Amino acid sequence: MQRIVRNTNLRLPALAAMALAVFFSAVALPAAAAANSKRLVTVNNNSSTEVQVRMKLWQRDFTRISTGRTQQFEVPAQYNTVQVEAKSRKQGDNCWSNVQVGGTLAIIDGNQQIVCQPQ
Repeated sequence: MQRIVRNTNLRLPALAAMALAVFFSAVALPAAAAANSKRLVTVNNNSSTEVQVRMKLWQRDFTRISTGRTQQFEVPAQYNTVQVEAKSRKQGDNCWSNVQVGGTLAIIDGNQQIVCQPQ
């Protein structure tokens, strides 16, 4: 009878320690995941000209992206989709497209103007 009592006495603190460890890891993981996750939109300039890009809903200034370069833009939490506008410097033409958070927009050469292709 004493043997059963001794084993039970040793198991209870071990189970309590495991329960506390699981509880604290479950509380800490969502907070760490939220801090590390960034809401980004990626723009690839695959055209033959430098382009100026901005997010039409919230960004006022244009950002220049050279030929063959990629730029990532952080999106505020209140938006799930942004409208990206691109202007070419060489020809003065522009294009725009809606891009979801986490998505990519490729800017390519079209027939006499640049073209925005969400991917």
